[in-house]
Amino acid sequence: MPNFNSSTLPLITINSVVTNGQTQINFYLSNYATKVYGYGIGIANLPTTGTSSLVNVVKNWFAQYATSSSSLSDVAIDLTMSNPIVASNSTLFATYTLSNAQVTQPIVVNNLSLSLQNTTSSGYSDLSFDQANFNFAFTGNVGFSIADNTRTGINNAGNTGFDTFSLPDLYKNYTVTNKNSVLNVSTSTGTLYQFTNGQRIKFSDLSLAFDMNGNAGEVVKILGAVFGKDAVNKQDYVAIGLKYLDQGTSYNDLMVLALNAKLGPNYTNAAEINLLYQNLINTTPSAADLNNWSALIQNKTYTNASLAQFACDTSINTQNINLTGLTDKGVLFLSNI
Repeated sequence: MPNFNSSTLPLITINSVVTNGQTQINFYLSNYATKVYGYGIGIANLPTTGTSSLVNVVKNWFAQYATSSSSLSDVAIDLTMSNPIVASNSTLFATYTLSNAQVTQPIVVNNLSLSLQNTTSSGYSDLSFDQANFNFAFTGNVGFSIADNTRTGINNAGNTGFDTFSLPDLYKNYTVTNKNSVLNVSTSTGTLYQFTNGQRIKFSDLSLAFDMNGNAGEVVKILGAVFGKDAVNKQDYVAIGLKYLDQGTSYNDLMVLALNAKLGPNYTNAAEINLLYQNLINTTPSAADLNNWSALIQNKTYTNASLAQFACDTSINTQNINLTGLTDKGVLFLSNI
């Protein structure tokens, strides 16, 4: 099973394998250690012939469902600390087995949710996964994994999760298009995957990030302002930036790291201002502009990092790096950094 982002959010992972001529779609849950009061999974277009079935693989988690069942919902699961689950491990809680490894009608998985006990009170909170964004469909021979640690509900203000869709082959062997927030990934053999509102696609060598309103957007804006617009095409740079943000580093702290990496740890205010002018408008600041921006740092209107963030968020920078275009086509980065 692939390794995915291990933030503090609960993590749901779905993967598919072909075993003995049958396709198995496995549902995993991890990164939690409190009571789970219920969950739901919407699955549409399931084959209803042959030996296809949706079953639990952890005893007593929920009853086995009939072949034609299309959903699971509101099943009480008590995972108290007397029966703890190690947060770093993934527990397989359901498997859907198809009678034929070749899927001819798109199978759709969506509307996954989970309600957890509120650790600060005796009640429970809606810490559901992002139902609107956790949608995908596929046809053809399977071979994918999907992880989701995005949440909605009362605690979503600090949500930094994202969905990752993983495929086993090289990037060059797939064709990816993005239309109306639906990622279409096809192969030369005719397999088609559709991923609605997905943020990441991981191939065996490279990955694509589409979360331009999230971590990927912050990374490419920093690269454009601090390292120049061409740095957006440096797959290792993008990977390093995403690794920091995905692991919880703040936008401000990543900016500090970027400025130090580019200018050295003891850079002057003038060096930073000259760098930003050069990368944004390809010129040097006038003496008056240099003095003005330096004064704003000295009187603490800006810190070095917040001034660079201001530059990152300007329309000049977002146009330089073609942020709108990256939203459509994604930004490439190395998968294994």
